[in-house]
Amino acid sequence: MTAEFIESKETGQLVAVLRHEGVAMEWDCEPVACSGAYCDCTLLEVYLRPRDPASPHWPADLPDETAIRLDPLARSVYEGPTGDSGRQHPPTELERVFAEGLSDDGWDLLAARFIGTREAAIENVDPNDGMCTYEFEEVDEGWHVAFLSVFPFAPPVRMDVGGQEYYGVDSYCLDRGCRCTRAAIDLYSGVVDDRRRGYVELDASGSPPVYSFAVDTRSGKTHRAEPELGELPAAHGPPCRRLAGPNAHVLSTLRKRRTLLRKLYTATRRPAAQTLGPGRADVGTASADRVGRNSPCPCGSGKKHKRCCGR
Repeated sequence: MTAEFIESKETGQLVAVLRHEGVAMEWDCEPVACSGAYCDCTLLEVYLRPRDPASPHWPADLPDETAIRLDPLARSVYEGPTGDSGRQHPPTELERVFAEGLSDDGWDLLAARFIGTREAAIENVDPNDGMCTYEFEEVDEGWHVAFLSVFPFAPPVRMDVGGQEYYGVDSYCLDRGCRCTRAAIDLYSGVVDDRRRGYVELDASGSPPVYSFAVDTRSGKTHRAEPELGELPAAHGPPCRRLAGPNAHVLSTLRKRRTLLRKLYTATRRPAAQTLGPGRADVGTASADRVGRNSPCPCGSGKKHKRCCGR
């Protein structure tokens, strides 16, 4: 058996085609990816509905309506946990047939649907919906938070340097006691595959960035952040002194991402700030507003207000 996915030029609908002994059997498809903006799973469930199940050529051992679980990025059967139980399910014969028989074009179609769903989830995320489980531990340790750490399938920050395309991992200071509006960007070289998002794991692979710099998200001014890191080709020089020209679009992206992360951090830390521990008093919002940022916190913790209830 061989399998393929075809996209209708008229409707954009996906059709699954299974060929067996010279006979083509077709299903209408509904690919459904996880819509969690913060989730890093790569499950794509494809629901199949036969177009002509009454055909005499339809094999008796093939189901009429079913769903197959695929991993469009690894280009294989999805083997991770599924459902509320979190249990792994052994792959079915039909899943194996599709996973082993799909062409690169078929996998590209599935990957595009998967990535489109995940990016739409990020674009429409509500920072106050309580769904974010990221703990923002970097902030407590004085580190910046990378956007990809919170949103695993966020699109890359692309920059043009000397006519060559680079892509970056962007991170932000979320310390409420800090007034900086900067974003730190590590630039990497190489080709970014929009369909498979192979760049997602690159920053964790140990490969150093070719350039690292900071940008003020208000003014767009840039400066070198890590002089000891590798250099861009000498002919290219630094990215620019200000994000402009072919990189002007990057500035609006950085502003949106910084704002979103700060809202998320505030929302996730709000319950902790309102939870009273031993020896702590409920100082209330009005009282907290009158306390200086660097003054001892009135709750009695011994910490500065900006490091405690003033977060």
